[in-house]
Amino acid sequence: MTIKGFVTFCDDIRQELGGKITLVGCYTGEMTVHGQAPATLAKLGLQTKLVFPAEIAPRKIDVRIDFVPGEKTLFEATLDIPEGEHQKALDRVEPDGTGDEPQFTLTQYTILSPLEIPGEGRIRVRVFVNGETVKLGSLRIRFNTPAT
Repeated sequence: MTIKGFVTFCDDIRQELGGKITLVGCYTGEMTVHGQAPATLAKLGLQTKLVFPAEIAPRKIDVRIDFVPGEKTLFEATLDIPEGEHQKALDRVEPDGTGDEPQFTLTQYTILSPLEIPGEGRIRVRVFVNGETVKLGSLRIRFNTPAT
């Protein structure tokens, strides 16, 4: 099964008028927490996106967000894909066969609030589909302790 995906980490996720989504304060692979560990963040937003061929769209996807080291689970969910949703993607194929391969895209927005960061490490996002693990990405956490 060919499944691709990624995660965007940010400070906040906002629903705008007209159905638009705004990601605020996006991180590019690393977050620096000012102060000493452990620390509690008010919130951390995650946009996870999966893309796979529509004809193999699964009916269920398990999502897990962990803090490593220590394998502390921060969030777990099972996403059920309603009957017929993958067919909508197949129906978007051009009648003459031109265009892109039909793909099913699943986007999930998650806000972890409050979020306790025990120390330096990574927040890691994985999905599990039909026994396959898909690595979506991680955010490295560093602490910057001010000199006294």
